[in-house]
Amino acid sequence: MTPSTLTEGGLAVSPDGQTVVFAARGPEGAGLYCRRLDEYESHLIRGTEGAANAFFSPSGDSIVFTAIGKGMRKVPLRGGP
Repeated sequence: MTPSTLTEGGLAVSPDGQTVVFAARGPEGAGLYCRRLDEYESHLIRGTEGAANAFFSPSGDSIVFTAIGKGMRKVPLRGGP
């Protein structure tokens, strides 16, 4: 899915430079979307609703972000708790 509207929340580039994560609102909902640069489609990372200020963990397998009313959170790049 391709998000339809970028939102405030920034942009993060993975340590290997192959993946970007950005805040957007799209068909899957609002939150952080992930897109590998060698692919056309992006997808919503589940559990990132209301996210801002995202950055990658040093290993590149997780996203760390702030969420309104929830403080700092970390989720696997593929989504989850």
